[in-house]
Amino acid sequence: MNRTTIISYLVSILTFALCQANAADKAKNKTWTDPETAKKEDPDFSIQGEYGSAKTGAAYGAQVIALGNGKFQAYLLQDGLPGLGWTREKNRTQLTGNSDGEAINFIAKDKKLTATIEDGQFTFTDINGKKLSLPRIQRTSPTLGAKPPKDAIVLFDGSTAEHWNKGKMENGHLLATGCTTKQQFNGYTLHLEFRTPYTPTALGQKRGNSGIYHGGRWETQILDSFGLEGKDNECGGIYSVSKPR
Repeated sequence: MNRTTIISYLVSILTFALCQANAADKAKNKTWTDPETAKKEDPDFSIQGEYGSAKTGAAYGAQVIALGNGKFQAYLLQDGLPGLGWTREKNRTQLTGNSDGEAINFIAKDKKLTATIEDGQFTFTDINGKKLSLPRIQRTSPTLGAKPPKDAIVLFDGSTAEHWNKGKMENGHLLATGCTTKQQFNGYTLHLEFRTPYTPTALGQKRGNSGIYHGGRWETQILDSFGLEGKDNECGGIYSVSKPR
């Protein structure tokens, strides 16, 4: 069977369908879809992220998750950040943190480990009594913005929704819940780019939940699951089938 290579470039934000909420819930769970706006309106947005080295060989890495209103959760990871040393079988220590207006102060559940974030540095003392500081870094996928090969079918590039049933385009965004490709495919390779919304007070499956269905059956999960364990219902997983790599 011939395999068709399908490259779908989403160069703008995918708008995700969320459960209906009353006015109070909407106010509580404020959502940002534009990073620059989030940065201006919520200082916690610039704290959330990864701290450590962008190279392999580091002793530690840290991931910090904003929970809204100056509250945070952090994970200190053995041997560096995911993909650079840390793997699921290695230590992952959870800390909770709060802002005092100048710094973010963290403490582990057993109170044996504390950390602070100040001036873009995640600082803590390791088990040997050595004080370490991890800078905030920004990693980017090496395939972000990749050009489609010559035989690719570009399903969306921000200019038209003509390849989609029930598809709707607005300001370069592909909208509409349940839209499907007009063309059907057998085997394929899919290149998908997306941005999840920033909703710090939401948790779990309420944090930007969406997905891409293959053959109307298997779903690749799209979710703001940054800092979580990497389960099959988190971003990049095949829902209820396999964990993301």
